[in-house]
Amino acid sequence: MLAFLLIFCAGNAAGQADLLEKGEQLYLENRFEEALPVLESAVVQHPQNERLYLYLGTVYEHMGMYEKAVSILQKGTIVADLYLDLMYFNIANNLFRQRKTALADEMYSRCITDNPRFAEAYLNRANNRVEFEDFSGAVDDYNVYLNLKPASQQRENIEKMIGLLTSRIEADIARTRQEEERRLAEEARQRALLDEVLQSLKKASEETKNLGVETEGIEEVETETDIVD
Repeated sequence: MLAFLLIFCAGNAAGQADLLEKGEQLYLENRFEEALPVLESAVVQHPQNERLYLYLGTVYEHMGMYEKAVSILQKGTIVADLYLDLMYFNIANNLFRQRKTALADEMYSRCITDNPRFAEAYLNRANNRVEFEDFSGAVDDYNVYLNLKPASQQRENIEKMIGLLTSRIEADIARTRQEEERRLAEEARQRALLDEVLQSLKKASEETKNLGVETEGIEEVETETDIVD
């Protein structure tokens, strides 16, 4: 009986190892549809294996299952040690694909906090920030990316983007300044108009008061006059 249990356990362990290796092999060969059910089973059998969460998340993303990708990668962050930055990075990418830009920004930031030299996280966060019009933040991130990857093949396009965003930022600042100047000028005009009307009303009030006094005097004189029939 003991020998049978040992053989069974050894066979079961070998089967789990085969499942893990098969899932990894299919993933590395980009055979994602075949890899999907194998990896889903493997991650249940090996819940502490960080790579499996990354593999499965990538397969879900490739197949357009972005919410599932986010879900499995979030579970991966609980056990992650070596690849925590990649977990956050891939979560952010899947959120970006769903146009959940605020959440994506948060996940890119977590990735950068865990690994400040993760160049692609700055690049993707910059692209994400352009989407929700945080142009200043995007420019900062593009510059950090170029500092980390000075020989990047995307350097020309990134520098062009920085130039366009800088022009937009300057135009927005100028427009804001002009609008503020117009606002202050309009407030001054309205105040001057109010003062003018107020002075006119005060003057009219004084004149009305004087007229009332004179009228009262006339009434008193008329009251004292005798009328002869």
